[in-house]
Amino acid sequence: MPSIAPLCERFFRTAVLKRDWRSAQAQFRALEPLFNFFRRRGALPSLKALAAIEGLDLGGTRAPIQPLGAADLKELRSHLERAAQMEVFEHAA
Repeated sequence: MPSIAPLCERFFRTAVLKRDWRSAQAQFRALEPLFNFFRRRGALPSLKALAAIEGLDLGGTRAPIQPLGAADLKELRSHLERAAQMEVFEHAA
């Protein structure tokens, strides 16, 4: 399972099921750079790249959608690592 899935699930449970707005806001702030990256670079190539990082092959993209380049992959990994670190810190607090 891609490592973004538990982060999004925890955010959903906190915001919708528990209605813990303060924690949900902190979790959203941790995920927001990833969401902004998806908006800028495209959700489909970004999510396929995240899956590939985790070892899950979802296949390539079809034209006109292009896969992410090396710089984008580096940025995506960085956003994911930061989101996971911030989310773990907020979850422990």
